[in-house]
Amino acid sequence: DVRKLKAVDIPRLHHMVDVIVFPSKGQRPHPNEMSGGDLDGDQFFVTWHPDLLFQRPNADPMHFKAPKKIELDIVTISDLESFIVEYIKNDILGVIANAHLAFSDHHEDGVFSRVCLGLAEKHSDAVDFPKTGVCPELSEDERPKTYPDFMDKSHKKSVRRSEKVMGEMYRECQLIENICSRPEGSEESESIEPDPHLILPTHQPYKRLAEQSKNRYNDQLQYLMNRYGIETEAEAMSGCIGRIHRHMENRYDRHEVEKVFKERIKDLRRRTREEFFVEFGGEENVKKR
Repeated sequence: DVRKLKAVDIPRLHHMVDVIVFPSKGQRPHPNEMSGGDLDGDQFFVTWHPDLLFQRPNADPMHFKAPKKIELDIVTISDLESFIVEYIKNDILGVIANAHLAFSDHHEDGVFSRVCLGLAEKHSDAVDFPKTGVCPELSEDERPKTYPDFMDKSHKKSVRRSEKVMGEMYRECQLIENICSRPEGSEESESIEPDPHLILPTHQPYKRLAEQSKNRYNDQLQYLMNRYGIETEAEAMSGCIGRIHRHMENRYDRHEVEKVFKERIKDLRRRTREEFFVEFGGEENVKKR
């Protein structure tokens, strides 16, 4: 969801950085106006770039009615097991998000179309499914028959060319990728000879350790790439991911999958650096010198 708000300068809050301070007064909290946010881990993106600010007034915020919770007098182990099975079987948060994206591109009214407004409510219910135990269901009319090309559903039969901005950006990125990428082994790799003045007579043990460390890093990186369906190391390092595994894209929200993958890559790099600097007393110790 997106809202256009007016920032105010409060000198008493100048000591706070990298944080959003929402007003405590008003008809309705601004976070709640955005997809019913309740500040329990919600993430916000703020921009003041004029090209990204829409010129129309804010749309009226939606009112999400929380479904009635399923309550039990006594909760048994069997109840917990049943709930976990039902959650795994009926979790369709990613399916709803994909349907919303496909329909918003297809309809002229975009996210304000009737089907998208209905899907937005069901998405809110699906987010609260672990808390309420109530899982929304999609009707046949709420399941896309075609998908825009930028969703990269090439395994599905009905893929159409998107004429909206995301379609244009997708095809522009594809052109860049096609120009920059080349099949591995298409050209013979150059033979690089190290400067002999930089080679110490006792370097062999360190060379073996470096190769072992590099191989461990490559093995763990390849494992993560295979698990998430990432094709190239450039995608893994840059975070500009083209495709992910089909079963993950269908089941989970793509943004969340990419977020988890980036965190795991970040952790892999951190552990590799710690391993390298351990014999020097740690990276911080090296920086002090």
